[in-house]
Amino acid sequence: MAYCAWCGVQVEPGHLNCPLCSGDLSEGERPTLPASQAFAREHEAVSSPEDLLKRRLGMAAAVLGAVLVPSALVCVLIDVIYGGQGWSRLVVALMMLAWGLGIAPRLFFRKPLVIGLVDVALVGLFLVAVDLMGPWQGWSLRLGIPILVAVALGVVLVWLALRRYRHQTGFVLATFLGVLVILCLVIDAAVSSYLTGRIELRWSLVTLATISPLILAAVILQIILPRSESLQRFLHW
Repeated sequence: MAYCAWCGVQVEPGHLNCPLCSGDLSEGERPTLPASQAFAREHEAVSSPEDLLKRRLGMAAAVLGAVLVPSALVCVLIDVIYGGQGWSRLVVALMMLAWGLGIAPRLFFRKPLVIGLVDVALVGLFLVAVDLMGPWQGWSLRLGIPILVAVALGVVLVWLALRRYRHQTGFVLATFLGVLVILCLVIDAAVSSYLTGRIELRWSLVTLATISPLILAAVILQIILPRSESLQRFLHW
């Protein structure tokens, strides 16, 4: 009895594709026997890989929910018994965030970029919820959300650079350093605006002045390196 190399299920001789996961079984010589229908008769509804993934994610969501929901209820009960300080609301919000980030987007979306955007939105909602629970209301919109958006955009830019310049290390490094500088500027501006009511760039300008030459050097090196054999030998490229 043969086994599928993709999912490990037993497959009758003669199959070119796994009847369970549709994995390619045609490596080597092409089978000459007609495909057996025994497996299909035993499993009338053969699931596609996407259906299997959804089923597994659904099971993971159920298991994670079965763990988090009782834990959240216990935290709320303890909070109520010992004076009702309200700390359980934060715990419940954290558990909801954990469930959302881990499972929810992947149940409905497949593209990594879309999943990332949904995760960012969930984190933003969590920040707003924590803000509403605490005494310092307003920091989530003026401080937390801008930094979160800057980090998300930075991650997207680095990801795009890795895809576009996969074999051009200089451009990837320049993109990463540029994103780091922009993130520092945004954090500095957001913090100063929240604390003083006006934007004052201080330490981020030092970061900009320090890293800018490195960005320029990385770009120049990436442009010159492919054209200079002596430089390639010097750098062991």
